[in-house]
Amino acid sequence: MRGTTLLLIAVLAMALAGCGATVAPSPLGIQLPDAATVSAPLPVWGPGDSWTFDGRNERGQYTYRLSVTGEEAFEGEPAYKAQTPSYTYWYAKRTLGFLARAKGGTVVRRIKPASGFEWPLAVGKTWVRDAEFTDTESGSQRYTYTDVWKVEGYEEVKVPAGTFKAFKVVRKTGNAFTEYWYSPQVKYHVKMRGWSVLGGFEEALVAWTAK
Repeated sequence: MRGTTLLLIAVLAMALAGCGATVAPSPLGIQLPDAATVSAPLPVWGPGDSWTFDGRNERGQYTYRLSVTGEEAFEGEPAYKAQTPSYTYWYAKRTLGFLARAKGGTVVRRIKPASGFEWPLAVGKTWVRDAEFTDTESGSQRYTYTDVWKVEGYEEVKVPAGTFKAFKVVRKTGNAFTEYWYSPQVKYHVKMRGWSVLGGFEEALVAWTAK
């Protein structure tokens, strides 16, 4: 009987230890749950939400602020409308994928259909999207392509705006790639970097407002 009791106590201790192992301390001080149990739902944007980024590419350094101004359908697609100092943007509500941008009231770039995240995000999730790209701002470009997406991890990211829990999402388009670190808290990516035959770039969040 005593041996059976000790065995039960040992089994219970192992079970409790397993429950506690789903959260581990991190070097940056944020408690990260087991990545396999975490998911991120499609966020809702509203007027006044904004994100400011510092970036750099082959041409040098830059800063921009993207501000949501409201909702406005684009060619029949429910969308969020947003503004930077240079452009007006539309993002599909169902994916937050880029739909189009306009300059001076004229649409100069569009992607059809919008190629964005597939919600909810969860580590290991993959999806493929075919799209058509059109740009008239610098010459005339039009081509089709395939995006291959994967949520590779759930990790901490430190940027000028702070330290955030984020899903690392990788998008591959032919020989090009883009990496996003999406934060549910911020409702947008806090870091992004990529590379193509035209060169590389990297952006990091420096300020944000999301209701």
